[in-house]
Amino acid sequence: MSSEASYEAKRAVKIGELEETLPELRATRALESLVSGKKHLQDSASSQLPTPIWTEAFPGKDLEVLVDAALATFALHVESRIASAIGEGFYTIGPCGEEALAAVGLALEPDDPCALHYRHLATSLARTLGAGEKGLDAVLLDRARGYVVSSLDPVCSGMHCCLGGRANDFLVTSTLASQATPAVGRALGGQIAQHLGVEGNFATDFCSYVSFGDGSVNNAHFLSGLNLAEYAHSRSFKVPILFGISNNDLCISLKGNGWLRRFAAQRLGGSSVIVADGRDAADVLLKTREARRLAASKGRPSVIIYDGIVRRFGHAATDRQAAYLSGAEIEACIVEGGHALERICEEGAAAGIDVEERLATIQEKVLGAFVEASSEAKVSDRAALVASTRVPLNAQVEGTTRKAVTKAATKKKKKNEKKKKGQVMRKLMTRAFGEILEGNENAVYLGEDVEHGGYYLVTDGLREKFKSRVMDFPPDETSLLGAAMGFFHAGLLPICEIPYSAYLSCGFDMYKEAAAMTWLSGGRQPNGMILRIQGFGKGVFGGNFHTHNEIFLAPGLDVVCFSNGSDYVRGMRYAARQAAVGRMVVSIDSTALLNERHVLPGDDGWLRPFPGDGEEIDFDFAFHVHRRGASSSSSSSSSSSPRIAVVTYGNGVLTALRASRSGRGEEFDVIDSPYLSAPSAGLRRILHEESYDGVVFLDVCKNAAVLSVHAMHLHRDGVLPPNFQVVGSADTYNPLGAANDIPFCGEEDLLQAVSAVANPSSSPSP
Repeated sequence: MSSEASYEAKRAVKIGELEETLPELRATRALESLVSGKKHLQDSASSQLPTPIWTEAFPGKDLEVLVDAALATFALHVESRIASAIGEGFYTIGPCGEEALAAVGLALEPDDPCALHYRHLATSLARTLGAGEKGLDAVLLDRARGYVVSSLDPVCSGMHCCLGGRANDFLVTSTLASQATPAVGRALGGQIAQHLGVEGNFATDFCSYVSFGDGSVNNAHFLSGLNLAEYAHSRSFKVPILFGISNNDLCISLKGNGWLRRFAAQRLGGSSVIVADGRDAADVLLKTREARRLAASKGRPSVIIYDGIVRRFGHAATDRQAAYLSGAEIEACIVEGGHALERICEEGAAAGIDVEERLATIQEKVLGAFVEASSEAKVSDRAALVASTRVPLNAQVEGTTRKAVTKAATKKKKKNEKKKKGQVMRKLMTRAFGEILEGNENAVYLGEDVEHGGYYLVTDGLREKFKSRVMDFPPDETSLLGAAMGFFHAGLLPICEIPYSAYLSCGFDMYKEAAAMTWLSGGRQPNGMILRIQGFGKGVFGGNFHTHNEIFLAPGLDVVCFSNGSDYVRGMRYAARQAAVGRMVVSIDSTALLNERHVLPGDDGWLRPFPGDGEEIDFDFAFHVHRRGASSSSSSSSSSSPRIAVVTYGNGVLTALRASRSGRGEEFDVIDSPYLSAPSAGLRRILHEESYDGVVFLDVCKNAAVLSVHAMHLHRDGVLPPNFQVVGSADTYNPLGAANDIPFCGEEDLLQAVSAVANPSSSPSP
């Protein structure tokens, strides 16, 4: 509760002014007058038969649900604008004018996976009320909690305001049409789960429903999702998805100019398109049922357009309608936009429902819900906010023997490596993914060109062994990442491959949304997956469009970059267990390491054996790959010289090892710390126990973008010595060919940094 005044007190002070200025309140009085004038229909219901089409469409309690959902949509919106005006509400996007879309919630099956555009509140309310899992009071309180961002909101836990709350209701952000590709992924993933005979999350005859506003059809996410659905169907895959598009001919301030109709005729020709009157709930219900039946029974993408909707009261409270609509147009929106709600009230009254009483009851309950929700705690704990970005770690799995990798185990491993035949990293990676697919019947591998092994041959032979569980997608990273999200929702364990790190930019929004969804949903809707990003750093292909040296971190991601094949296998075993419970693990693969055999020419020093059963390394793992004095080729260090450590990962490990053995400068320890999302506990422990005189962070990324942040945190926490430096790749793009090494941090760059921290008095002043 606000420390200044209660919700009721603030409202009482402001309501007189709002009655004069808020168009929603003027419309409220008009609605109250309307339902009062229709009272005679309810009073004489025995002689007033409802319209036959409505009787057919809404039997039993369905019409009551429709009326309640429509009235609640209006009442919740009105109170949200009041709450915003008095400083207690934080979400004001308006659903009014679309009350007839409540019928969509009755047309879908209760367990259908569903992702609703943020204006489609009426659909969400009818879907929840129709399922009978919660009463009206609870549903209204849940919605009020979203508007005032109460921490008790069962959908977003006070992080935002989203529609949903039921098991198969999937969250939709305010990013236009970003819900498209995950919805297609759910349609495909549910069918694949059934084909594989594994336990999925959807019914046998499910339909994945996803809705949009008409402006969203111009967005690349929608086009990506639609294309993926049509492409997959053309390849004889079943894709039971229904795209629902509400057409109010406005996208905030951009007028539609009739584009949706032309778009439907030209672009949606490959999909089954049905058009319903968006202001007639009976037409909406019957045609949505038909469209759903077509999608579910035929397994083909379908589209339904809810035409003729008029948006009331602007897009949101901050919408400057007068800047793009005339006064007459604004007034027409307020009046004509009420047609759907008025029609529902009339038909409800004709069927014997006391609509006047229902409106008064719902208004009272909505006000009470806002009063209660506004008094509840908001998110206020920073540590809890940070922790909410990830689901808890999967500590163990029944029936699985886990061998933690300790210092002793690492020493034993090094001895055993001499006895086992080593292989290049790429071949061990292939075996690792084969092992994951073998041990998890719901695991699938998806990417571009992965069926024939991919450009780096990491998936070589997996398609032949696991058949339909290794699948190629068309070259569109947006649909690929969205599909991986949907696959997890459907009950699968996706391993998703991005062919080159530069290509991540093509699907970057889906990457960020997948990362954020655990946080946004309060941990209830994570996007578990292993995301492999190839083509990182210098390598065979080289060139800016294939091998970037950038890593994009975000809250909610577990990002790792391994330096050798043995660690990769052990790390992927752990990653698969974490992805299974909803963690999004991103593996960055250093291209130059995939087929590397040697540390120094001809020594086969980078070959590794396949780890034993159950061996894993977790996100806290960091270890010494080299200690000074271990190299016979260097004699520059003595027991009295400064003890220096180089902290690095991926390809930086090999660079550091070669520099340490070159004999051209100070010798140093090399610490491999593959977890990049934050300084790992293992790295902190090593730095604390060893008490180094100086530390150099060798970052593969340009401008040392990752390890600079690690160094900052470690320095803040008092873990680093006074003398430390961070060195990384140059702030440039990567040329093709022989010059490919120029942008990257090399041995000489590292040796200069080591010398600077070892001899701080001789280093030039900054």
